[in-house]
Amino acid sequence: MTAGSSVSTRDFTRTVVNSLGKPGVLQHGLAVKPGKPTILGVCDNKPVIGLPGNPVSALLVARQIVTPIVKYVMGKVRDFLL
Repeated sequence: MTAGSSVSTRDFTRTVVNSLGKPGVLQHGLAVKPGKPTILGVCDNKPVIGLPGNPVSALLVARQIVTPIVKYVMGKVRDFLL
């Protein structure tokens, strides 16, 4: 999901992810810039990633986090490690 993982009280992304299944949100916020408000979670054995709303932040997090996860799930462990 995109455009919703902010630190504002108006953001309900964390609540929504937690309502989708267990265990829910594993990490809210990464030590990267841009892209700090990223959410990582698992809902009933399915990975959930909440990308930042800023387009540049979302792109960078997608390249650094989403792409390696997709490669790993596809069985491309060698590509994942590179």
